[in-house]
Amino acid sequence: MATAGCAPAASAGMGSVGVPTPMCFSSPASPSRYHPVQAGSTDCVERINRVAETIKSRTEGALAHLYLAVFQLKQGKQQEAIQHLRCARAFGYEPAQIDLLLESLVLTAEAWTNPARLLEKLLPLKSKEAIEFIKGPSPNPEDEGKSVGETHYIGFRFNIISIKGVLAPFNVNNLDKLDRASGGKGFAQCPFLWELSSPTNIINTPIKIEFELLVMTKKVLPGTRNQSYEVQEIVAKSLGYEIPKFLDAASCIMGNCSSEVPLRDETFTSVSDRRGLVIGVLPSSTGLEAYFFYGQRHIHGAMGIRRF
Repeated sequence: MATAGCAPAASAGMGSVGVPTPMCFSSPASPSRYHPVQAGSTDCVERINRVAETIKSRTEGALAHLYLAVFQLKQGKQQEAIQHLRCARAFGYEPAQIDLLLESLVLTAEAWTNPARLLEKLLPLKSKEAIEFIKGPSPNPEDEGKSVGETHYIGFRFNIISIKGVLAPFNVNNLDKLDRASGGKGFAQCPFLWELSSPTNIINTPIKIEFELLVMTKKVLPGTRNQSYEVQEIVAKSLGYEIPKFLDAASCIMGNCSSEVPLRDETFTSVSDRRGLVIGVLPSSTGLEAYFFYGQRHIHGAMGIRRF
């Protein structure tokens, strides 16, 4: 059942997949030579080990790719780990569990167009605190009597995007491509799109876990309009929020534009990783807009975000 490029890699050295044998491999005598790697910086490592434990008596090929995925994750190489998980999936063992591993590592067009389904699958992987926060009352005083789930955008931040099956870094340019490939409008106005997409730009700093769950207010926080960034930050912290990073805000707003047009009152939010950069959607706009503005305007405020 293995596909081309995903041949079983049971021999010593793992030459068939082009990756050195990781430390979790010992002598090549039997499947018992595979030992789970201690969990590293991602919960995904633990989940891969659990899947490996369930299939280790059935196939060495899939098992090898699972442990190579662990090895790559511990090296910070998520794209390579994803490729090994895809190869493990091709063997046909525990497909649902491996699919869930992939969904927690890479954002696909299918997931992008159906965030509710993605939330249903990935929310149980997060802490009890995240679940309780979404179900609980909104901290925003303007949302009195309403829950966080009713008044906030639910979004996701990954390190990797899949655009028509091709893996790419999660950055401004690729997020725009993913949205357009999924039938969205992407960035309608962002004249410095390529500059913001540079790997060296601070807004593209990778996250340290496989994915972040983002919960962001749908409107700016009260008391943040026409205020300095310092005042906006104080207001956000007083309500238990942070000001969103650029990609967090873009992901939350753009990912929900298919069902509603947010920021109907011409409101743009500040972002925490590039001072002066604001992002939002105008009622007449055909997509997300972002620009630099150093000063204060009534349409500029700050949304609040929690990350899990």
